[in-house]
Amino acid sequence: MDKKNYDHFDLNNGCYFDLPFVQTQVQGALDNSIFNYFNSCIIGVYLLHIKPIRLVKRWVIMEFQKDLSHLGWEEVRNRQLQRMSLVSEWASIAGIKEGSTLLDIGPGPGAFLNEYASLVGTNGKVIALEKSKEAIDYFLKTSNQPNVITVCWNAEQPYNTEIHDIDVITLTDVLHHAESILDILKNVRTLSNVKTRILISKFDPETQGAFGPPLTSRIPISQLKSAILSIGFEVCREGKQDFEHYYLLLKTEPST
Repeated sequence: MDKKNYDHFDLNNGCYFDLPFVQTQVQGALDNSIFNYFNSCIIGVYLLHIKPIRLVKRWVIMEFQKDLSHLGWEEVRNRQLQRMSLVSEWASIAGIKEGSTLLDIGPGPGAFLNEYASLVGTNGKVIALEKSKEAIDYFLKTSNQPNVITVCWNAEQPYNTEIHDIDVITLTDVLHHAESILDILKNVRTLSNVKTRILISKFDPETQGAFGPPLTSRIPISQLKSAILSIGFEVCREGKQDFEHYYLLLKTEPST
């Protein structure tokens, strides 16, 4: 994606905006009553004063819906299952193993939780922090994992219950659904210690966009790293994955 055509990516709403250009194109389309020429192609019947419009190069598209409940949790789970091969990679990168205590933030309907539960075994536990009660209910109806503890909580809010000795915190395919990514990262910082490994895996905007959210709803790795470093994390490892993903493995910098 050519970043120079866009305004700054906002970590609190997740998109690039070039509003003067969009306004010009909308008005041009209306004035000429032509909706099929390239620079004035309008997808949907959304105006700027009613609903935000997002820009991909010089096309206008409807806003990405961060809340996936409209799809139905079974459909969301099926999409997770298509990416199940990533879980073993995440586990290897983050060192999830027998006896680990894992905090998984935003698991949705929990397709990945079953694999995590198997990896940590009976001597470990998985704490699933999910803001949707409906997603939690769906997981509990479709799975029976005694070592998975579900907590209904919005990770953008400070967690008011202490969790000790977390080995790994995972945030996979979740940050683009948040209203404030920075708030989540700050809260993760308070939940982690110097031994905690934090794994973030995201859809990469430097790809074709064949999977997952629109390219404009994806966070560039360079900007995410800048935010991470400003909060007090250290990037230990990074790389690319299948399904148009990149990952960052973090640890908390010791207090000085």
